[in-house]
Amino acid sequence: MKRKILSICCVLCMVLSLAACQETPEEEIVLDKSKGLPKDSILPKESQIPKDFGAPDQWQESVEKGNIAVSIKADCQINLPQIYNAPVYELEVQHMTGELLEQLCEYFSDGNPLYKEPEMSKARLEEEKEILQQGKGEWGFDDQEIIDAKTGQIDELLQDAPPKESKESVEVKLDKPCQTEYERIQTKSGSIAPRYSKFYFDTDEKIGFRARVDCGKKTDPLIYAIDYDEDVGSTTNFLFQQGNFIDEKELAKKLKNCELLQIGQNYLEYLQWIETEMNDTDRFTISEEEAVAMCGKVLEDLGLNDYTMTGCCRTVGNAEGESMAGVNQDEGITDYGFSIYYNRKAGELAGYEQPFQQPFNDLPEEVYAPPFATEQIRIIVTGEGIMQFEWDNLSQKAGTIAENTELLSFDEIKEKLYDHLLYVSLAKYGEEDYGDIYYYEIRDVQLRGANVPAFENPDGAWLVPVWVFTVGHEVTFGTLGTTPFSDMIVVLNAIDGGYIQPNIDSRILVD
Repeated sequence: MKRKILSICCVLCMVLSLAACQETPEEEIVLDKSKGLPKDSILPKESQIPKDFGAPDQWQESVEKGNIAVSIKADCQINLPQIYNAPVYELEVQHMTGELLEQLCEYFSDGNPLYKEPEMSKARLEEEKEILQQGKGEWGFDDQEIIDAKTGQIDELLQDAPPKESKESVEVKLDKPCQTEYERIQTKSGSIAPRYSKFYFDTDEKIGFRARVDCGKKTDPLIYAIDYDEDVGSTTNFLFQQGNFIDEKELAKKLKNCELLQIGQNYLEYLQWIETEMNDTDRFTISEEEAVAMCGKVLEDLGLNDYTMTGCCRTVGNAEGESMAGVNQDEGITDYGFSIYYNRKAGELAGYEQPFQQPFNDLPEEVYAPPFATEQIRIIVTGEGIMQFEWDNLSQKAGTIAENTELLSFDEIKEKLYDHLLYVSLAKYGEEDYGDIYYYEIRDVQLRGANVPAFENPDGAWLVPVWVFTVGHEVTFGTLGTTPFSDMIVVLNAIDGGYIQPNIDSRILVD
């Protein structure tokens, strides 16, 4: 049970300017809602002198906090972008309208017809059951109890599975979300269905869309979409995907979790196999420059101009892969390319999508809980073309709150960080001194943009400048030894130092 809880904690730890549907305003809309910002924080637009935060190039510091033993260490380089202005923008949810859905489907289907996501055949389910029981691919993460539970779910699905998969024409419009076999297997067995879970919610509201592109491949590409619904808990998301892929960022997280949770040797060897393939650069038939150019063309075609590249890393997979186990040894790795990340521009900064991680309530500091998370696009490209376009938390710019703001100095923001880590320790472990020592190591610092609740607009968000800290964490429990935990991502409002809580999926609970 401890491993199950820890694993869940680890999972937790446009302007849309499509030319055909939206006109460009003649001038910037500036909203008069400055009361939502601290007094004297609004500055005139600057073009001559960049902001100076007083941050060192190499941050080395050790700090002890509070009555309990909280030890904080910083030893990392700080590479901040040179910025002149730190604006605040007001954002609204971009709904998955019929027109937008049709345009996205038309673009990514490339003129091919769509058909309804079919039920898996008995043969497919039997193959998946065998891969599961052998613990291959991502199934290797699970212990035997979870594997047995998932096997039971597949057995239930087999009772009503069709002898073969059929192609039923589908109309491009939102409908009641349907649950895939993978989501049922995951959720019914006590696991979490990563990535795909954001496209299924148990509701009769017509907010979902799932289809395949009939292009004659062994594994046809999928198209998933879902609309924002506050009551249901969904945000607006879109996914086009061909086959199964994994990139360096995802692999690094899995390797770290494997170490923390002491997953079996088979799963570690599986991840190391992927790592070896990913490091074999001779297999890559496309350069990073070519990949970035292809992705830029996609954004240009879709009219997505307010986004900037925030990451590029290698990716491997199988364009014909269809197993629920993801990239796996049976299907093999046949395709090599790059995964490019884009975020909404936050003035001269780039937006930051916070990962799911454990929330902390009732902290004695300013806490922001945004109504929707910061937008992000990921595109996977190989020498064969676009393999994936994943667009999360669609939003649109409603106006400008301030063209420039005064930000806290580095010394001021680091004190806010130290206080936050103390508050987190008290919230997690209590105020009693049991002789335990709580260690935090600051490993990375970024200056980005993230969403906070909009002032006098409960349905909107403000995109504000933020500091993003990656913090390693471990605890020495008296004489019982030291336990490492997943890295924490701490996002603090750069204007006032308030803590920005990650947007949490209400369906994910930690017992």
